[in-house]
Amino acid sequence: MTLRKTSLVWIAMGTTGLLSIPLLLMATTNAVNWKVGDFLIGGAILFSAGILFDIMLQSIRRLSHRIVIGLLIVAVTALIWAELAVGLIENLLTGSLR
Repeated sequence: MTLRKTSLVWIAMGTTGLLSIPLLLMATTNAVNWKVGDFLIGGAILFSAGILFDIMLQSIRRLSHRIVIGLLIVAVTALIWAELAVGLIENLLTGSLR
């Protein structure tokens, strides 16, 4: 099982496309204030999730398993993103989420 070059290109383009959203928002509003490190970490998270998704598609044949594992990848990615953005899990554990 190897990653195809075209897969890596599509994953990189998708990551760039998603990261262009906060970049464009930073140019139009003061509500979004990302630093270079935020873009690097966000890119690493999204690119890693894309690679995991591609590996999953190559190695798992049953549709039901693909759906479950795909949803798991999306859920874990979203939880990591939310934790880094606002400390969601920490706030839930300490009861300080408002």
